[in-house]
Amino acid sequence: MKKLIIASGLFILIAGITGCEKKDGIHSDTSFLSTATVGTTGKIFDISNDNSGNVTITPTGEGASSFVVKYGHGTGTSAEATVKPGYSTTHAYPEGSYTVTVVSKSLSGQESSATYPLQVTYRAPENVNAGTDQNIQYLKVSPTHLNAS
Repeated sequence: MKKLIIASGLFILIAGITGCEKKDGIHSDTSFLSTATVGTTGKIFDISNDNSGNVTITPTGEGASSFVVKYGHGTGTSAEATVKPGYSTTHAYPEGSYTVTVVSKSLSGQESSATYPLQVTYRAPENVNAGTDQNIQYLKVSPTHLNAS
């Protein structure tokens, strides 16, 4: 009796697996990829205030599958970064004005680009104190301050 139950269960399992067939439908329809477009491209700048010059750039955009951020500073591979949606990139800038370009790419390969101005300004040193150590033959001045670069 136990063998009969096992055999009938195995038969039902095999019939269920082989009886299913894949119908033509959405699994083979990828035509929508050729019409994918990129909408509004944006950015979020997070500029550090510790005089390091680090700026975190988070690109945003509707319909974008990836972004290329061109920092407007540097050369070669360090002048740009590829970023996935929802992620960010960080670059260290010296003090000055820059133009950051964000290129959005869609699934169909369509690209859209936008440029954004970036102003990096370092804070002036604060709480400057001069300590002195003096001897007959020399004078040593040791300044201490906040926001030193």
